[in-house]
Amino acid sequence: MIAVLISATLSMSVSGQATAAPQSPARPGTAPDVRVPLPGPGTTIVTLVSDMVAAMQRTAPKDAAAGVWKLPVACWRCDAGPAWALASTAALTGNTAQRDQAVAIFDHSIATYQKPNGSFVGPNGSADVDTMFFAVELGSSAIALRPYLDPARYDSWTAAIRKAGEFLVANGNLKWYTNGNINIGNAYVMALAYRLTSDERFRGYYETALAFAVNPPQSRWAGYGLRYTKQPARADGSDGQAYFAEAGAGGLGFDPEYTVLQLDLLTKIYLANRDNRVLTYMNLLFNQLMTRVDRTTWMLNASKGTRHTEARRFVYFDTAALHTLALLGGRTDISPYLATQLAAIDREFRSDVPGLGDRAKYALGMITSSILASLPENARLR
Repeated sequence: MIAVLISATLSMSVSGQATAAPQSPARPGTAPDVRVPLPGPGTTIVTLVSDMVAAMQRTAPKDAAAGVWKLPVACWRCDAGPAWALASTAALTGNTAQRDQAVAIFDHSIATYQKPNGSFVGPNGSADVDTMFFAVELGSSAIALRPYLDPARYDSWTAAIRKAGEFLVANGNLKWYTNGNINIGNAYVMALAYRLTSDERFRGYYETALAFAVNPPQSRWAGYGLRYTKQPARADGSDGQAYFAEAGAGGLGFDPEYTVLQLDLLTKIYLANRDNRVLTYMNLLFNQLMTRVDRTTWMLNASKGTRHTEARRFVYFDTAALHTLALLGGRTDISPYLATQLAAIDREFRSDVPGLGDRAKYALGMITSSILASLPENARLR
């Protein structure tokens, strides 16, 4: 899912007060006892992941490389999304076949796409964007699978994350506003790099990346960063609304669909380090989006965004932030929605069987790993 990344034992709240950090993970290769999740959200997600990957395998090209679900490969980092999902479910259930499959996919991606400068990039890809999106998959999965990975493999994955983080720093990405979702993702890579390496430089890089995403210098980036539409009165932002600016054909401002991705990435950061500033941003974005969500169908009105400019655009509101905020973030007001949204997420993915598109493959990993990590009994995933 790191403590504000202030130390290995403490995380800092937005007010600067220390709060208890997650328990230290087991050493690589020292697998804990495992259990199949009890009936409820955990079982729903474990079953969904198993069914979706099995369906994709049935139509995958014969003798294709690990994680290649169809040819030609359009988005290699999206193809790794199911491995992200498998890593989380296998860490809970002890399913060795799924764990081995996740490991094979990540090993293949590292060997195939990481360059000597630390970046990850495929054909026609963008090195900084590809690096961010893959590094969060790999780093999050390394945390989940740490007890099951042999020390050499864990070290190789950690080294890959270190190099990816160093590339983003050297490339200037921590102080360049690409778009809200990318800048938040850069902060998450730094958080993961600190969590995995304990290198104090990455603690500082996390702070730099997060501060820049929220408030880049307005002399250069006027209108970028976190933009409030309703100022909160509460410190945790639970009564306010905001978004991170996204620039596109519709100008600079609010894009509902990309704000969901921003929220997904903030959720991953919070699961990893319990940074209360990040919880505040999650509340603000969640509230901003919920004004556009049909709470029966769980469809988001994503129309007229700055990047998706269509007059009528509707997408699933499948973010795991609802689970994280309700179960770990104190938002009891939204707890009644957990079951209906989970059912909608399950229907959404199953309706695409077996031909998941690139966005859906990436989302399968992002959403399922976050929901599982949000369940209080699954602290080992955080």
